[in-house]
Amino acid sequence: MAWPAIDSRHPAYFYTLRARQGPLRDLVNMLLAELAPLDVRALYICHKELFYRLYAGWPEIKRAYVADFLEKEYLIDKAGARARLYGAEPAMAVRESVELVGPWGPVIGGGVMVALLRLSVFGLVALTVFYWIMRIYLRSVHREQLENDWDADHPDDQQGTRLRARLL
Repeated sequence: MAWPAIDSRHPAYFYTLRARQGPLRDLVNMLLAELAPLDVRALYICHKELFYRLYAGWPEIKRAYVADFLEKEYLIDKAGARARLYGAEPAMAVRESVELVGPWGPVIGGGVMVALLRLSVFGLVALTVFYWIMRIYLRSVHREQLENDWDADHPDDQQGTRLRARLL
């Protein structure tokens, strides 16, 4: 069966238009589906948001017809219907394996777990250093407080003052 010849003067012209392959193909098909809202299959495939908004306002009998139509004409063979209507899908980009490189060279094994293990070891070392620095600082603050308390309680203790001077 041959397709009918439809030119731009025909009322069904926008129902026959499809975007060419390219980066904006999906956007162009969505806009074309918006221009032809009676093509429920194109609307359902390319512009779901508008389809559901229109579907909510349709009478129940039209909803039942559209649901039945989509089930019989599209949902049975989604890939085939899309290929017939819009051409072949663009190929999925294949990710090449990338060698993981850390600050000290390539990550042996290339695994994320190795990187997480390194991160946890360096984090533990950093937290340990921070702990000891804080401990030394807080002990010195505590000792200073004790010395100030002693001086306040014993203002006339000359021997403790001489002893402290000798120790420092």
